[in-house]
Amino acid sequence: MRCSTAAIQALVLHPQYRNKDGILTEAVNIAQHMVRKTFDFTFVRNLPPDSAREIITPEIPRILKTQRSSGMWKIEDVRRISYDVLSTLQYSGILAELLNASCFRHDPFQSFREEKDYYAFVVRRNIMGDMLNEDASLQRELIANILSKRNEYGDWNGTVISTSNHLAMLVELGIASDDSRLRKSVDWLLSVCIEDVPRFAKKFPGVVVAHHMFSTESREAEFQSAKEEKSEWNPCGGCYRHLPMIQTGFALKVLIRLGYENDEKVIAACDNLLELRRTYGGWCDSNIRNGLLAQQKAERQRSRSN
Repeated sequence: MRCSTAAIQALVLHPQYRNKDGILTEAVNIAQHMVRKTFDFTFVRNLPPDSAREIITPEIPRILKTQRSSGMWKIEDVRRISYDVLSTLQYSGILAELLNASCFRHDPFQSFREEKDYYAFVVRRNIMGDMLNEDASLQRELIANILSKRNEYGDWNGTVISTSNHLAMLVELGIASDDSRLRKSVDWLLSVCIEDVPRFAKKFPGVVVAHHMFSTESREAEFQSAKEEKSEWNPCGGCYRHLPMIQTGFALKVLIRLGYENDEKVIAACDNLLELRRTYGGWCDSNIRNGLLAQQKAERQRSRSN
């Protein structure tokens, strides 16, 4: 996960922003790159289903070929990756076709049918639709375990990254978006939307370049949360410290999924992301830095001409 990926995933999810400024086209290009180069399917599910299908269809031979005898994919982090693969195949409307045609070399569900962990449950609930008798109690247990780690103000570990991550997990477990147990955490997330956002870096430190972004005061703590909870993102400190771009993109994605796309803070944050791209040509800190350097140069030239 990098700045551009985080920002654009939020905008492409929002129906008011998806078709602005070539957002959908850029998102499709990012998704194609992630699938082809890194076998990462998570971004694809931010796209409309028809776009997801276009990306996944040419990848079917590789998906089938690389399935392991366990029914899963890859060697490390296999349960998460396999859930992502199966979820994306289902989202794009391809999974049922592959199952009906007996295309898989191995049963893709064999490692999820009887287990009692998070991924086994969400595979049975969200993909297989074949629940065990004890899954209702397992669902309650998994949800209760996540909620038990929440702080009194509604956050997890005092960071946007951790709070957004745990909310996303609860949604996957099937907790309704209007469940009263989520409201405290949503309120906390909205409360850390910063109106004026300074850039933290050696060059142009403290210059306010953005508005309405999500982060706690400690951007270093946000980075540490990402390293601890989302190692698959391969977190890079600058993406969290210079501007809270990844915090913002992740929070917006979760809030939009929960039905808060019309909240004034969500709208303001999405507007800011568009404005940053229009002003600086992108969301990476290199774009921001180069834009500030260009502004500085233009100001010097104006001063000389006066």
